[in-house]
Amino acid sequence: MTTVSGYRGYHEIMFRLQAVGARLNVLKAVEALLSMVAVVAGAVWLTTIIQGFLRFDTAGRLVLLVVGVGGVAAGFWRFVIAPWRYQMNGEQIARHVESRLPDLKNDLINTIQLARARDEWVPELVDGAIAEAVTDARRFNFLEAVDASRCKRLMIIAAVAAALLASYAGLMWPRFSSAARQLLSPFTYVPSKTGVRILNVEPGNAT
Repeated sequence: MTTVSGYRGYHEIMFRLQAVGARLNVLKAVEALLSMVAVVAGAVWLTTIIQGFLRFDTAGRLVLLVVGVGGVAAGFWRFVIAPWRYQMNGEQIARHVESRLPDLKNDLINTIQLARARDEWVPELVDGAIAEAVTDARRFNFLEAVDASRCKRLMIIAAVAAALLASYAGLMWPRFSSAARQLLSPFTYVPSKTGVRILNVEPGNAT
């Protein structure tokens, strides 16, 4: 019986597909990080700006806190947990590469399927078909099938969200800080600050 390791070039194809899978995983991790930066920054900016200007009481603060925490939790599930629950196997990576590099035709998936069904075919024919597919595949750079355009878009979104939060906190720190403390301690009295300071009080000014 011919083993998979006996087919010329099979492990070369699998090694190159594993490199694509590793690159996709790195991209997935970066996308998750950027997504969470955008979600957290956006949630903090939105909830603190609402509280900073509307000054809700305890009930309103609790609603804003729940909305903010719930949004971050939903984002964590959507952008971190859910993507990592799905891991592509060799056949799926092969289909991904072929969909991005259509000139490959079906060389990669045929190589994997022929090697998997090796007992159903004449070993010499399988060996020849795999060798031919490997030769054709060497003309392509599989890593070109990894598309980083979504990562670039997420980088812009995360930068905008972080810039909004930094601008609000930097330009209106008293309002931002007091709103944040009110949201984090909804049952505690926290005085509101608007950035307006009383520079001097003289006797008789109240009359």
